[in-house]
Amino acid sequence: MHIRCAVLARLLFLAFAIMVVDANASVVQTAFDTSAMKRQLEEIANRDQGPRRSGDASQTLINDSLDLVQICAIIDKFGWLGKSVVGQNGNRTLWLVLQHADRDPAIQKKYLPLLARSVADSQSYPMDLAYLQDRILKNDGQKQVYGSQAWVNPTSNLLEIWPIEDIVHVNSRRSSVGLMAIEDYAKMLDAVYPPS
Repeated sequence: MHIRCAVLARLLFLAFAIMVVDANASVVQTAFDTSAMKRQLEEIANRDQGPRRSGDASQTLINDSLDLVQICAIIDKFGWLGKSVVGQNGNRTLWLVLQHADRDPAIQKKYLPLLARSVADSQSYPMDLAYLQDRILKNDGQKQVYGSQAWVNPTSNLLEIWPIEDIVHVNSRRSSVGLMAIEDYAKMLDAVYPPS
């Protein structure tokens, strides 16, 4: 009987979750089962990476769309879930799916400030913010800040690091967010650097 009461109390708590409005981020956060959320985020991450590892481009596009719907629903309902709430992997999954949302740049731009706030609160990784910021700039045809994005140049058919703003100081910026030197990164990608 005592266990049944405890379960009922937990269900009632979850059913009548306290809503907290974060005025700065304009996000509503709701109490939830963190273990279930971690499992859901792990499933999303596996679905995101599976077809990429096997080279299945069509399944990658399908999964990216499905994953994005789920991630947007999670962020809209609970806010940007930090490392202290869903762990490192769960937190990274939010970023990972948005990073792959190139077909919907408005969504990437919408959530960038929430990720920036999470980074400022030490709840997300600065390098994730750098990657997403660079991805958005690249997709807008602008120079990137951290040099995290590459592309296949249609003229040379070579993988190149996308053009970088203030290239002289790029390694300083990269170091500040935990990224390796641009020269080492380009070598790792087998990409042409400096960009043409």
